[in-house]
Amino acid sequence: MQVVATAGPASRTVELRVRGELDMASAPELASALDDLLAADHRVVVLELAELSFLDCAGMRPIRAGLVTLRSRGGTLVIRHPQPLVERALRIAGLGDALEGGRRLLSSS
Repeated sequence: MQVVATAGPASRTVELRVRGELDMASAPELASALDDLLAADHRVVVLELAELSFLDCAGMRPIRAGLVTLRSRGGTLVIRHPQPLVERALRIAGLGDALEGGRRLLSSS
């Protein structure tokens, strides 16, 4: 798995591009990247998953943890462009509301 962070025009917005497979072996890498971003006080985190080919329950843990942390700070996490099987796994796990275009779990308002 590869994680690439890109800061947006507002210093509190960042996009993480996640590529490859997100599973038990690679989840700690995403968790670390999210922890670093949240420590830097980013309020909007966009997970770009277009190039994520596989996601299991261990890979969902850092996503859920990021949601909880952002919620406690009034932030937002948005998931963009997941592959169909990844999207299905997210929806089954109850994370579908964070998908772009859907009702979001977290809102800054």
